[in-house]
Amino acid sequence: MFEAKKTTKGKQRIEMKKIENMDARYISFSKRRNGVFVKASELSTLCSADLAANSTPCPVQRRRGGKLHSIGSRSVDLVVNRFLSSGSKLEQSCRRHAVQHRNRQLVELTHLVEAGKARKAELGGRLQAAVRGQGCKWLDDIDALGLDELDGLRESMG
Repeated sequence: MFEAKKTTKGKQRIEMKKIENMDARYISFSKRRNGVFVKASELSTLCSADLAANSTPCPVQRRRGGKLHSIGSRSVDLVVNRFLSSGSKLEQSCRRHAVQHRNRQLVELTHLVEAGKARKAELGGRLQAAVRGQGCKWLDDIDALGLDELDGLRESMG
């Protein structure tokens, strides 16, 4: 018998790559979003797995009033926090060591800032005393000062 030729390509696999056109990307996401979240929900139910799926709106979605989509087997926050806090004892020890190191750096920098503020206050007081004429009599006419006098002024201020 006579077989009719197909006029369409039918359902075919598409190459997995980023869709460059933002409108086409939004349309593809809109069509597939519900399926992805249904599969995530089924996986969680069937396997008793704690999971979280999240999709943030792209710029095209934001223009069109796109919303954040998320699903979690219990709660997205619980799953994410559990993921972030999990790890081997070595990883936890490394994280703890890094936090302690950063805290020491913070304390050192805080001391440096405090010392800088104290130095600033001291120099401000010396400058005010100099302006009032208590420290340097030649500040009244600073334009008339010579090079030696300017060097002396700089040394007295610092």
